[in-house]
Amino acid sequence: MKISRSYYKTLWVISLALLMSVSGVGMHLVSGAAAAEDTSYEAPPEFMANEILTPDMQSGENFQVEQRVSSDGYWDIYTVKTEFGDFEARSWMALRKLIREINAIAELQKMTKTEAFIESAVENGILEPINLAVTIVTNPVKTVSGIPRGIGNMFKRYGRRAKKTIDDTKKVLGDNKQEQVDPRIAEACRQGNESTPSACDDAGYKDDFKKLSSQYFKVDDAARKWHAELGTDPYSSNDVLHESIKKVSWASGLGEFGLKYTPLGGIKAIGVTREVYSLTWSKDPFELREYLEKSLADLNIDAQSRKYFMDNPYISPTRQTFIVKSLMGIGAIEGMETLIDWAADSRDEAEALYSAASVSLIAWMHSQSNIVRILPNTILPVIETKEGRVLAMLPIDYLSWSEEVATIVEAASLRDEVQQISNREIWLASRCSDIARNNLQSLGWTVTEDGFQNILDSVDSVDSLIPD
Repeated sequence: MKISRSYYKTLWVISLALLMSVSGVGMHLVSGAAAAEDTSYEAPPEFMANEILTPDMQSGENFQVEQRVSSDGYWDIYTVKTEFGDFEARSWMALRKLIREINAIAELQKMTKTEAFIESAVENGILEPINLAVTIVTNPVKTVSGIPRGIGNMFKRYGRRAKKTIDDTKKVLGDNKQEQVDPRIAEACRQGNESTPSACDDAGYKDDFKKLSSQYFKVDDAARKWHAELGTDPYSSNDVLHESIKKVSWASGLGEFGLKYTPLGGIKAIGVTREVYSLTWSKDPFELREYLEKSLADLNIDAQSRKYFMDNPYISPTRQTFIVKSLMGIGAIEGMETLIDWAADSRDEAEALYSAASVSLIAWMHSQSNIVRILPNTILPVIETKEGRVLAMLPIDYLSWSEEVATIVEAASLRDEVQQISNREIWLASRCSDIARNNLQSLGWTVTEDGFQNILDSVDSVDSLIPD
């Protein structure tokens, strides 16, 4: 996998998955004197897919990515065409996952056309031919147009918090654990910004909790077995995938019909640790929750923080597992609870993905440079390493310079803990605009682009990866 590091030139993008060792260009570190500050804000740009994706990510036997790729200022936005419908993926993490799921659906479709499957279907009393493509296109499910949205609202929310921090230096993260109302809802309502319709009466959030929890806890052993064979997430929001598995769930497995679909040839093949997926495939939702809650308790995370995190309806069990396993890799350092409280603030599935990716990146950095603490009150997580580095690690495809970004970075820069350390770094997953880079430098932050390349270069030592 390679990921680009230039707005104008060909980008480094994944070829197989995060864990694949790749030789070539290393991370791009911007250093030296900052350029003159450009205080203007910029609109998110557009890109062409062939500029930012390797050929295998642009198209395959079962999908085609549209050439025009937009951006929300943080994540690239891809439209993916398939015989099962059109999908949208925000972030290359989501694109990678989507491609894997599309290929899994296609593999199921291929299986239904084998002679062995057809004979078995007849024996099991299934007289109508199973055509997943026709079934899904004729009766589309919501995921085709309902992929989780981006993280723009999250940065707007953080921008408001940062502005208040700049204005009066008061802590406004809403983490008073004595409050009876969920602080995430209380804060949003105080600002007139409901996380979901009717959330300010607490009903909207509770309704989401009930709906998503019911969805998670209905994932049974048979479904998890199919996901394990296909290498897919049993708690994915991709309803097309779930519908496809449902159509063939009466069959015992792929191997029965002469197909050996093995995307799990190793960790590299799925881009996540085998341990995380092993947990989600092998444990039922109740067992998994019990395991995660105990793990958080072992990290000295207090009961209220554990509750807000585990009860967040937008963080799927798989992403909860990513976050908890990442925290376990870090250990009980100073400020650990800050990460859980921050992740628990996720207001939708896209924010949950961002939170999980951020915590996983921090865990990876800990494996490279021991983290001694998570700094308090910095809006976005900021870490300090034993070498005296301060880093904000952002799983962002392309960072544009916006008012929200400017305010968040300014607020973080004002923290005493940050000002005391001169080696300050913004670590980006991929790339940023020239304006953003120059302004970050002018605020005293070194910019590291192509951060994912660091992970690829250290593949043999990584035990926590970016979730997708």
